[in-house]
Amino acid sequence: MATTNFRTALTKAFFPPVIRKHSRFYDSYLLDTSKILDDPNLDAVFIPLPNGLHFEWAVRAIRAGKHVLLEKPCTSNSTEAEILFNLPELDQPDGLALLEAFHNRFYPSWALFRSLIKPAEIERNETRSMIPWRASNKDQIHFNYSLSGAL
Repeated sequence: MATTNFRTALTKAFFPPVIRKHSRFYDSYLLDTSKILDDPNLDAVFIPLPNGLHFEWAVRAIRAGKHVLLEKPCTSNSTEAEILFNLPELDQPDGLALLEAFHNRFYPSWALFRSLIKPAEIERNETRSMIPWRASNKDQIHFNYSLSGAL
């Protein structure tokens, strides 16, 4: 599915009901999401969009002067990450914050793990995980990298 088709589908299917439901909070944005970045009353944005849209919207938000909490993965590739994390707006004395929503590092279990090891002595770390596509339909959104979310 092309990103433009996904945007069209998302706009038609998702935004209108959400706006109607939450219009007392978000009625000024309607379907023009660019108004969010232009709103001087917003200091920060959370970007939980499909993976393929993270880079574009993070750059737009930073250039609009907003702090950004960006859902993982922060970008689709290392080139985008390099560009994003080296934007000049982030390198100012009172620069904007750009964080990937990697909350696990704040879990008590992670603090316990860190207390049990000596990071300076770790030479190599390897993690392997697997989500067998046979467990579900391989055409699901989670197996399409540019559109996927939590997996």
